[in-house]
Amino acid sequence: MIFQNLWKGARRGAGEPSTPVFAALPWTSEMTHAQIGSRPSLPDVPWFPPYAWRGLEKFRPRVIAGPRPSLRKLCRHVRAGNLDYSFLDTAVYCLTHVGERPLTNDFRDELWDVFGLPLFELFVGGDGQVLARECEAHDGWHVNESAAEFTKLAGEPHLVMTRKGARGRRFEAMGVGFSGDVTAEPCHCGLENPRLINLPTEELWQ
Repeated sequence: MIFQNLWKGARRGAGEPSTPVFAALPWTSEMTHAQIGSRPSLPDVPWFPPYAWRGLEKFRPRVIAGPRPSLRKLCRHVRAGNLDYSFLDTAVYCLTHVGERPLTNDFRDELWDVFGLPLFELFVGGDGQVLARECEAHDGWHVNESAAEFTKLAGEPHLVMTRKGARGRRFEAMGVGFSGDVTAEPCHCGLENPRLINLPTEELWQ
């Protein structure tokens, strides 16, 4: 598995293998990483606005994250030969904000054609909190249970999210604007927290 060495292990018992534990950001602090965009989204992640993208060549992040408009713009720079991206060798993360739909297959294909690297989604709130992140095995999104809970109303296709705050505080539930299912079934990647599955992958609302 590509990111097995990035997981934090929790040992169940002597002699037993480590079990992956969910981490909101799926890379370690030792791995050089950066975010791009018109404004920073993820707290404590080095940020490069468009006018400073030349600095990426010096910083040389192995992992990069950004919202889809910025990733598309980065693709155009790479295609035009304006940016050497050879430093990227691990993954690209798309920041899908609350209110946006999951990535389409066409967008994934576009980024694969340019970078040739795995693409994963981070579902983030306006405060930069990662609420869910795409499974390493591309089998749905693993929920950040400390930050959010996802449910479905009976008979309704769309997901409902309840944000969580400090000291057990829960905020008003809200629809996320797209369909899906919630499952607690074991995942091939080894993580055991709930997943959002059957998410839409085409342009049309589902």
